[in-house]
Amino acid sequence: MLSSRPESMLATLKVMREEYGSVEEYVLNECRVSPDEIERLRRNFIVEPQNGVVLDAERAVL
Repeated sequence: MLSSRPESMLATLKVMREEYGSVEEYVLNECRVSPDEIERLRRNFIVEPQNGVVLDAERAVL
């Protein structure tokens, strides 16, 4: 199993947003993932928050 320290992951996401505008643009352009594949990933990995949990929008956006 792979893991990353939270501060390392947040720094990586920040660079992706600064250089590409969003993580999604990075994935589309650098990883050559199609919009359809991104949608399938979203359906498989993103769940709605339960029990009033509020996510930090800066950290939750793909």
